[in-house]
Amino acid sequence: MTKIIRIALCLTLLFAVTSTSQAGIIALEITNAGTPEVDTSQKRTWGWQFKPTQAITVDSLGAFYVGNANSNHEVGLWLSRSGTDPLATATVTPTSPIQGSDDGGVFRYRSLRSPVKLAADTLYVIGMTMGSDEFYIGGSVKLDPIFDSTTSGFRRDSGESPTGELLYPSSSQQGFGYYGPNFTFSRTLDGGNVPEPSSLAIFAIGAMGLVGTRRRRPHLRNNRVHR
Repeated sequence: MTKIIRIALCLTLLFAVTSTSQAGIIALEITNAGTPEVDTSQKRTWGWQFKPTQAITVDSLGAFYVGNANSNHEVGLWLSRSGTDPLATATVTPTSPIQGSDDGGVFRYRSLRSPVKLAADTLYVIGMTMGSDEFYIGGSVKLDPIFDSTTSGFRRDSGESPTGELLYPSSSQQGFGYYGPNFTFSRTLDGGNVPEPSSLAIFAIGAMGLVGTRRRRPHLRNNRVHR
């Protein structure tokens, strides 16, 4: 019995290492940022669409910053369907943590309090408020291979918003003419969700407790015999 528990404990720890190595994956990398342009007269929600080929969990939303850009950005995540509320939103600031680096700038991210699970083979849209000193055109990007290349990456645009509020980017055009938002996600080798570290810890502690209980039982029996 003790051997079985030890094997279960080892498998749990191995699974934890394998699973967590698949977390925090960056969805989009910019390989050539192109030339940033400034247009203070246009305030829109720019973004792009994507379709994961297996289930993923989005754990943070991000925005692309170039040079001395110092604006806050509202970033939203939607099902690709007009009139729906965002699945998640986050405010990314010039002091938000940086993860990775890209040509011409950096992505800053804001972690989600409640990570969002996305289904496989479903079209989603990510967008962020742009305008003022954060209006970018051109460049080339690379998507993580988990996304369907035939439908992912199309540019999305909400149209002009005088107030600069976060809107669903309903207009779609092929290609990454505009970009800005990004996200990180997690996955496991079987396409499921990455288990919570606390759950793995509880299981491991329980298994260790069982091992300790098995070891103490012979001593208890010996004490009863001597009495």
